[in-house]
Amino acid sequence: MQIRGEHLIMGVKAALGASVAIGLAMLLGLEYAATAGIICILSLMGTKGETLRIARGRLLALLVGAGIAAVCYRLLGFSLLGFTAYLFVFAVACYACRWGYALTLVSVLMSH
Repeated sequence: MQIRGEHLIMGVKAALGASVAIGLAMLLGLEYAATAGIICILSLMGTKGETLRIARGRLLALLVGAGIAAVCYRLLGFSLLGFTAYLFVFAVACYACRWGYALTLVSVLMSH
């Protein structure tokens, strides 16, 4: 895995965009505020038709995401800050490993 500047930029966009959306949803009193952040991330994703490669990548991404989430939530709690930290680290890892298509799916699971 090689992290380049573009991976960091995409990680920042995903983490900040989602965090702003979640924060606004919280201010509006919406019940599922995290969903607003996930919807924000959806706009950053594209679709790919290579089913087996994607399934393998999603499984690997799920394992990596679960590990990152466990660390972030343990250190920062199940909070906006904890999710933002998880999302930044996980987004960078996903883009660096070419798992961008797994970011949304895994993040929905990690937000619950």
